[in-house]
Amino acid sequence: IKIWESLSHKISTGWKHFGYPESRNQGQSIENLLLIQSVYSSDIKNFAERISGYFPVSEQKEYLDLLGKFEPIYSQLIWGPNYNKLLSYQKKIEKLAKQNHLNEIFHTVSIFYNSNWPENFPFIISLYPLPGSKGASSGQSLGSIESIGVLVEESDLVGRFGVIVHELCHSLYDAQSNTQQYEFESYFAQSQSLYSSIAHRYINEALATAVGNGWVINKITSNLDESSWYNQTTIDGFAKVLSTEIGKYLEAKHPIDNQLIEFAIKVFEQKFPDSIVSYENIFVEIQLITDGNIIDYHSSR
Repeated sequence: IKIWESLSHKISTGWKHFGYPESRNQGQSIENLLLIQSVYSSDIKNFAERISGYFPVSEQKEYLDLLGKFEPIYSQLIWGPNYNKLLSYQKKIEKLAKQNHLNEIFHTVSIFYNSNWPENFPFIISLYPLPGSKGASSGQSLGSIESIGVLVEESDLVGRFGVIVHELCHSLYDAQSNTQQYEFESYFAQSQSLYSSIAHRYINEALATAVGNGWVINKITSNLDESSWYNQTTIDGFAKVLSTEIGKYLEAKHPIDNQLIEFAIKVFEQKFPDSIVSYENIFVEIQLITDGNIIDYHSSR
């Protein structure tokens, strides 16, 4: 555990791509780069070759030794018992994606985001198994790779397909050109609303949720899902009040514009009038100044 704690502090850093708006946080952490390489790797030996240079050699050995200790446990408890179920699940998702023309959805959503995604550039969806039919799962967008945890015995394949499109939206959002990103940021900067900056903070997740968990599900089932779309109240509520208007943009194959952002800020204010005075939004970042000893927040958690 101590080895992992020591390494985890170091792999959170990475690099930043300059020339983009500060709020977009363009770049990758070492942790994400490790996840990307793990998708392409056939085993730990192959993974070790792919991550050469990510750590000093001695620390890379510690990291790989740690993985070597956990891999047999993971294989015995998770991967082995659920591998065939995962393959079956994957086939069902692939069939659903084909039936509902995922490539066309990708193209439509790409237009909506005014994304600069290169034509014929591969997009990889990597599934990993979670035992059972109920419980928490998550997805992660890693550029051209999408990592999705799936409950291998769940029956809601349409909902999972919506999650896949949700993560796809994040990739398309990040793939906007720097010019387009600055234009998108300017829509919020030009607003005179007190709610502009808070709406801006939630817009990425709200758009992806409205598209993937709202529009796509509605398109497949002809019904708008009445359950929770996102496990965070503000994002869930914001996405739902945006969904109808965003659906119009998608059906018309119209990209995001200033009018949509003005609408988003307005409905956010109506939905969350107290958000500008809530602790959740005021204390997003806290800077603590003290004349005492420096606190290592990692060790004091």
